[in-house]
Amino acid sequence: MSKYSKEFKLEVIKYYEKNHIGCGELAEHFKIPNRSIVRWWIKNYQEHGINGLIRNNIKYSGEFKQNVVEYMHKNHLSLNETAAYFNLGNHNVVGK
Repeated sequence: MSKYSKEFKLEVIKYYEKNHIGCGELAEHFKIPNRSIVRWWIKNYQEHGINGLIRNNIKYSGEFKQNVVEYMHKNHLSLNETAAYFNLGNHNVVGK
């Protein structure tokens, strides 16, 4: 189970959209210990809407993993950008 609820994440994102503040300020306002978490939520929400805020615990096939890495290299994306594009739970999934 995620430490933060989908509703809380959505509240943070809506506040971000309304007030146009940086992720650091946003994290501080909502007492989130790391602004990269906030950045991750925003990116996933922009890519996938509300579904981007839901954690998924899916086992991926070798073929899918290979396609993800190939897509990342072909499009010159970072681990974070790739994970957000494929709606993976964490950029570490891509790094592994």
